[in-house]
Amino acid sequence: MKQCTRCKSEKVETEFPKNRPHCKACARADHARYLAKKRAKTVVADPLEDVEITVDPIEVARSTRANEKAKRDLKTEHSALLDENESLHKRIAELVKMQKAPEIIVYDRAASERYDAIACAVASDWHIEEPVRKDSVHGLNEFSLDIARERSEAFFKNVLKLTDIMARDSKITTIYLAALGDFFSGWIHDELMANNSLAPGDAARHWRGLFAAGVDFLLRESPYLLEADFIPGNHGRMTHTMHFGNPTGTSLETFAYHSLAGRYENNPRVRFNVSQNAMVYRTFFEKFRMRLIHGYETKYNGGVGGLTIPLRKAIAQWNNPIRADLTVMGHYHTLFDGGDFLVNGSLVGYNLYAQAIKASYEPAQQAFFLVHGRHGGEKVLTAKVWLDK
Repeated sequence: MKQCTRCKSEKVETEFPKNRPHCKACARADHARYLAKKRAKTVVADPLEDVEITVDPIEVARSTRANEKAKRDLKTEHSALLDENESLHKRIAELVKMQKAPEIIVYDRAASERYDAIACAVASDWHIEEPVRKDSVHGLNEFSLDIARERSEAFFKNVLKLTDIMARDSKITTIYLAALGDFFSGWIHDELMANNSLAPGDAARHWRGLFAAGVDFLLRESPYLLEADFIPGNHGRMTHTMHFGNPTGTSLETFAYHSLAGRYENNPRVRFNVSQNAMVYRTFFEKFRMRLIHGYETKYNGGVGGLTIPLRKAIAQWNNPIRADLTVMGHYHTLFDGGDFLVNGSLVGYNLYAQAIKASYEPAQQAFFLVHGRHGGEKVLTAKVWLDK
């Protein structure tokens, strides 16, 4: 017999665990108490289980409304940031083209091959398929496909006349053509789709025929070499809005230019450059640099000073990376010589667009100027190329 140290009972030795002073019953009771304590430590009580919660529906509504407003504000801000990002991408793409890819052609002929001057003619804003009725502009102008052909012929004939006149006092071997776009109107506006005499593809082909006929005339009737730069305007685009980052790749006008240049690629008297950029630089003689653009890059919304003030600001910005002695452009259908800039007239003449932008009346005309070789090159004369009889 053996006495348990816990319950103090005397029991046979088989009721005790080996080498333990307390009996098996007490040992089982101790183990049960141990397990109960362990389970109690792992149970986490909910502090709110017995707490009554009262919810205010007005506060809930206010909180919900505030959250929804915050979501709307975030969406608006996100949309504005996306628009700003797209605009910045377009500006950066255009600046990269302006600063990294100017097309500069330098005249570096030997002294024995030098000449005195280059005859330059500007062609832009023909809008050949856009009709103008007399009654719509108070009898000041009329325009049709037949009149476009007549004025196109007059352009090349009068350019040759002016060149021959200048050649009496200066040695001239080259006629240079600055083709600055908007030769046809396309369908960029709904009224053009309704009123134009030709669809865009047919208009592009028709213009090519008119310009090629003029080039053939100059080659046939004169001894001069012909050089040209071709830049697209905004009317020949195939997109809803102007793609500033890729204006040539999205222009039907550029396709017509390439077709025209291909016609004369094997003619030794002709050198036509179809631009891959919206802005071209060409250098005559040693240092006379000319900048060519169509003109949609500048914005004019009226006001004192007219186009001069915004154009002066634009030229100052463009001159920071690459300085030019002369900026030549079209787009505004008004012939204007500003000294260091030259705005071309139009072949379509006074129309509803001219009325809309409050342009002064002027007949259909294009610009002609002479770049003389003295002092390394300078513009010495500007004249009008008359297009009507």
